[in-house]
Amino acid sequence: EKYCTIKNGQALGARGDLYLGVCPPDLEESFKAAYHDGLQSHVRRLSTEISTLTDKQDSLRRELAAVEEQMSYLEKEVAQAGTGQARMMMGLISKMEMLEGDQMSLSLQIDALGMDLKKMRQRLSQIKKQADEVSK
Repeated sequence: EKYCTIKNGQALGARGDLYLGVCPPDLEESFKAAYHDGLQSHVRRLSTEISTLTDKQDSLRRELAAVEEQMSYLEKEVAQAGTGQARMMMGLISKMEMLEGDQMSLSLQIDALGMDLKKMRQRLSQIKKQADEVSK
């Protein structure tokens, strides 16, 4: 009776927890309806998080493209610099090394977000499946 309440069903679903069908028939219908509502809330929250992370990943990709464009420009500058311009060439090489660090950092962040997004999408799929099964 304490577990199979509407409030607990809503909370259980909102956390994305699994309902194992333990409620007695006289309490199950209202519990499952609340659980389903909670799952829908969880789906909306996960969808929003996925959208936010996808936007962040896209932003990082644009930033990475800009860094790579700067690196390409600096590589051309280094190639065109004459031997009498050693100081300028050293400055360009130093900038390129900093950009390489930025490139590595951005690539790692993009990859990490990609892994997080994959897990979240899998979890979203599982939650949607649970919601479909509960509503039957």
